[in-house]
Amino acid sequence: MLISSAIQSFIRYQDLLDRSWETISGYSAELRYFSAFIAGKYDAARKVSAITLSDIENYLLAQKNRGLSSATRNRSCYILRSFFNYCVKKDFAPKNLAALLEPVKVLSAERATLTEAELELLAAAIRHPTSEPSSRHSSTPVAASPKSSISS
Repeated sequence: MLISSAIQSFIRYQDLLDRSWETISGYSAELRYFSAFIAGKYDAARKVSAITLSDIENYLLAQKNRGLSSATRNRSCYILRSFFNYCVKKDFAPKNLAALLEPVKVLSAERATLTEAELELLAAAIRHPTSEPSSRHSSTPVAASPKSSISS
């Protein structure tokens, strides 16, 4: 089966599973990019069964070279795994080659802590409300009206 037909079938299946519109839209866009990459590489439409692990790796490498983040490339890898898993279940492909891919290491930024002096500067920079109560925020308690009390 041609990759474009397999993608359409996969997207319909995602709808059948009640995936959210955002999920289906994201999957569809990512698989269109992948399909365009494969078509550009081979100058023709390609069958899913003819796609190699090298094709998938080259696609992810092209994403890295375009400056896409590790998290974005991991998302692409996850979508490709899901797509090829579906293709195997439907006998469009003999093996889920994307399952052989390792996830990209995602570096998380280390959180910086404030020193005591920095914390004091921050606290001093906060605008504090005036100490005089305004009529809107009066500190005088308001008595409850007789209608609001519960009677037996």
